[in-house]
Formats: sequence, structure tokens, C-alpha cells
Amino acid sequence: VRVIGTGRAGSAIAARLAERGLEVRAGREPLADSDLLLLAVPDGAIAEVARSITPGPWVAHDLARPR
Repeated sequence: VRVIGTGRAGSAIAARLAERGLEVRAGREPLADSDLLLLAVPDGAIAEVARSITPGPWVAHDLARPR
């Protein structure tokens, strides 16, 4: 799993997935060899980040909203 976004949400999600035994890499750029890319970026950045992803892996977006 590649978590794209190193802010509060991305870091927390990456840590929880790793605690559960998944191989997780967090950072700011997509990696071509990942099976799942989780976009933990601001809503306004989704389109730009999505355009930079080579077709192939599953892509999901963190839908958490700040309170």
C-alpha cells in the first residue's frame, strides 16, 4: 500500500495499516509497483495527483473531514 500524503491523515492511516501487518510506504509521490494507492491529500489536489498516477493500481481517497 502506498499512502500519498504525509500530513496528519496520511501518517495516521499509514501507521494503522502497518500495525495490522500490511506493507506500507508513505510519501508524496505515487510508486508504480504498489497494488493500492491511497490519496490522503487535500480535495483540491486530488485531480493533480491522480493525473500523475500511471494506470494500473487501485486508487482510493481518504474521505475524512476535519472537525
